[in-house]
Amino acid sequence: METLIVKYLPRGERSHTGKLLDAFVNAAGIYDAVCLDLCEDVPENFVKNNLLAYVERNYLGQDITASQEFMLRQSDMFCSQLLEAKKIVMAFPMHNFSLPAIIKSWFDSVMQKNRTFSVDKDGYHGLLPASKAVIFMASGGIYEGDTAGYDFALPLARHELSFMGVDEVLSAVAPGMNLPDGRADERLEAGICRAREIGFDW
Repeated sequence: METLIVKYLPRGERSHTGKLLDAFVNAAGIYDAVCLDLCEDVPENFVKNNLLAYVERNYLGQDITASQEFMLRQSDMFCSQLLEAKKIVMAFPMHNFSLPAIIKSWFDSVMQKNRTFSVDKDGYHGLLPASKAVIFMASGGIYEGDTAGYDFALPLARHELSFMGVDEVLSAVAPGMNLPDGRADERLEAGICRAREIGFDW
């Protein structure tokens, strides 16, 4: 698989993030990419039983039961899909200064010890074959300067991808979509232009 697109766009056609993604796809011409729509394939949260199964299997190296394997089937499917990709595209809005819960659950699903990362006496090592990723994100506010520390979404997504071994993580954003200053369209167009630039070089 050349490119995997992981998207969570609950506002559908009204999504500002979706406009960034569309501009990128059109510029890059990657209409054969595999697309994972997390509005349709909703990741399961780690709760007591499936978390225990994951820890026993991936961290403790124990054999687990068939029912425990079944609990991890979706996580394993997402993880296998990610491991097949040479490039990764992510698109999601900011929710309350951070990642949407569904995006975080997807990361929890795919960050699997001995599959997407390993650890030894020298530390952690990313195992993803993908060397390049791009993140598209719209936000209601603008987070730069004194407010830069309020953005926990983009830095976290970048860190998660880098931790799993992605060398280059690009981004295009549309900030301030909810601000009443009349400049939302201008900021969105700037984000779309940046998305196109990344697409042309993809």
